[in-house]
Amino acid sequence: MRNFKYIFIGIIFFIVALYGVYLYGLKKEAGQNVQLQPGVSVSPSSKTQVYTNKELALTLQYPQNYIMKDVTREKSGHLLFLVFTPSVGKSYEGIQVVVFPRMDRQTLEGWIAAYTTSANTANLATGSRSYMIDQVSGLSYKAIEDKRVAVFSQGPENSADMMLGTLFMGKNYVIYVAQLKSLVGKDYQLLLSSINL
Repeated sequence: MRNFKYIFIGIIFFIVALYGVYLYGLKKEAGQNVQLQPGVSVSPSSKTQVYTNKELALTLQYPQNYIMKDVTREKSGHLLFLVFTPSVGKSYEGIQVVVFPRMDRQTLEGWIAAYTTSANTANLATGSRSYMIDQVSGLSYKAIEDKRVAVFSQGPENSADMMLGTLFMGKNYVIYVAQLKSLVGKDYQLLLSSINL
């Protein structure tokens, strides 16, 4: 019986010690930001990551469980192309953020009229194209966090590949955010509401 008492006290002491180590680790982690990739920092208390591009003066927030990939290509018409994907998801689940030059400092309506198409013209034989976004339909204008935006569908009508696109106009560039319509949810909304212009 006496041995059982000492074993029981030993187990309790061991559990208390483990809990103390766990609390110490949480306290240490809360006081620092973890660098995951260039330009991205994680704030443990906010459960979001922050992407900052100083050159474009652009800041975006996205969920902590997402991975950001920069797929920007030179000579492609865009200034920046990012894809945000859930760490356990498939690439097609990603949220795309593309930054285009504003071009001639037009209005949002003027930019859309000049640089989008309503038909599929991506397979033209010519290598050059004046438009930036293809197959736009259902265009409407809304406000997100006091910013006027254009919202539209993109892609073949009524297909599983249809995207929801949101277009913001900044002082020097246009930001296009898109995701498959069937997947749009709170993560998409978080990213949209965090865009600073």
